[in-house]
Amino acid sequence: MTIRTKVTQNRYLLGAGAAFLIFAFVCLFPITKMIDQIIIDWVQHVHWEVLDRILAVFVAVGSVQISVTGLFILSIIFYKQSNYRKAYLLIAGLLLLTMIEFVMKHFFPHHVIPASYVGRYPWASVAGHLELETPFSFPSGHSMRSAFFLGTLYLGIPVFHRRSFLYLILVYLAGQAVAMNNFGFHWLSDCLAGYWLAGLAIWTIEQVESAP
Repeated sequence: MTIRTKVTQNRYLLGAGAAFLIFAFVCLFPITKMIDQIIIDWVQHVHWEVLDRILAVFVAVGSVQISVTGLFILSIIFYKQSNYRKAYLLIAGLLLLTMIEFVMKHFFPHHVIPASYVGRYPWASVAGHLELETPFSFPSGHSMRSAFFLGTLYLGIPVFHRRSFLYLILVYLAGQAVAMNNFGFHWLSDCLAGYWLAGLAIWTIEQVESAP
């Protein structure tokens, strides 16, 4: 990678970070709440027990006990492969994302899902018991951790397989966003924010890794 290309990539990364801040600001406006409300009403209009159990899988993968365990296993694998930089970056990225999530969920006044929307989740004992209660739900930690875990897998596979794997990631993340709305865990805006933050973290790791 040339110096000029590196500078351009860094500018794109900074631009994506600035775009997230703009997105978060827009999420404070009533129009965003209206859109979130329309989407969750539409998703929850369909009630099929078999579908609920299928969608529950998308939620479980993003739980603390599953996603964090998977990320630590990946970091150990990278370390055993002598890829120390990626192993350390993975742990650092997870810690930074967790800190951002914690701060925003306590101080970012995003609209909260009414209790009447929450329910129908069939596997309460599988995921969610380690989640901390916070005043706000923005961004979605489930979505963020899932996207970060899958993004790390994406960086670890051969380049010629990445396109196919990327399609699978996008399908999974779309299904998870539907599941979050279906069970009343998060608004769509919460999920998009989680995906965005995870994407920024993965992009940063890729940039640091490619540095000499």
